[in-house]
Amino acid sequence: MDKEIQVSDIMSKNVITIDADEDISAAISVMKKHNIHELPVMKNGRIHGLVTMDSLFKRKNLPLYTKVSNISLVPPTVNERDTFYAVARKLIETGFRGIPVVNDKGSVAGVVSRSDLIKIVPKIKEICRIPISDVYTPSPTVLKDTDSIRIALNFMKVFDEHSMPVVDKKGRLIGVVGLKDILDYYHRDRKGGMDIASDKKQIDVTLKSVMMTDPVTVDEGKTIDFAVSLMLTNNITTLFIVDGNEVPTGVISQYDIISMMTEVSKSGENVNVVITGEVDSEFYGDMNDIIQKSIKRIGKIVTPRLLSIHVNRYNSNDNTIYDVHTKMSVVKKAYFGGYKHWNVFKALDITLRDVEHQIKKEKDIMVSNKKRGLK
Repeated sequence: MDKEIQVSDIMSKNVITIDADEDISAAISVMKKHNIHELPVMKNGRIHGLVTMDSLFKRKNLPLYTKVSNISLVPPTVNERDTFYAVARKLIETGFRGIPVVNDKGSVAGVVSRSDLIKIVPKIKEICRIPISDVYTPSPTVLKDTDSIRIALNFMKVFDEHSMPVVDKKGRLIGVVGLKDILDYYHRDRKGGMDIASDKKQIDVTLKSVMMTDPVTVDEGKTIDFAVSLMLTNNITTLFIVDGNEVPTGVISQYDIISMMTEVSKSGENVNVVITGEVDSEFYGDMNDIIQKSIKRIGKIVTPRLLSIHVNRYNSNDNTIYDVHTKMSVVKKAYFGGYKHWNVFKALDITLRDVEHQIKKEKDIMVSNKKRGLK
């Protein structure tokens, strides 16, 4: 595989944009029409910001006539001459699903997304034949078809997910629901604001009315390039693994695959760490100290690949509470932790130590079984 493949070789040159003076309603319509989750905002011919599906939901109380310039984010950008490894890492580190590509003059030359990146996976010999079982996340969190939009939105916020599997009363996979599906449903025939949280009639609608049926599944014994083929053919970002009873046992997403792409380029560098959610920038230094100490301890037991941290922040009795969730990905396994505390550093340290305890306990059991001659 030629590591000098540039972003210009894989980016989408037909850039869908919106003017900064357009409103939220227009942005939603464009995103629905073109099935995109990120929309560059332009002003005077230059990139002004980026409207994302996430930003729309985080500001869902705003009227639909609000200008997109008021909710646009300052996006990371990549140069069209950057390598695809560089953009893969930037997508993982920032959490964006697509980012603008600029040329040497600073003008927008294209957009590169997760879908653009995974198209070249079959050419990367280091990962294309890796079994899905080495990459997927086991025991996925599921939603019931009788759950409401309110519950789905809460779960998506907590777990920082854009789509989740939906099961029936017997636990069988029957659908998948995403932020886009909820936005499509809610935006339908709406003329006022997007205040989902205060619209009881809308937010208590069950997922049966919103979810997409016929979710695409894949055998965990298949390879990464096969998973990529299914995603591109079906224009989806997530595949599910089910057992003989159609009960979900795992999930693999474009995010997981792109994380593997960054693994190929690391060459012994530190574990990839992704922090999302509501975190003040001044916290990053102290958080990183806690993270690196934890990774060092865990690295003595297993080989970590990716650490994802998501922070929710809310007020309780006039106190700020931090709800920290972590996911540590290793070969063929992922470990999860979560803890709430008024001190974000304490919450982070406790949840990472819980993950460390899970890993150590499992390792001790394996060693014990080996001594006893058990598999």
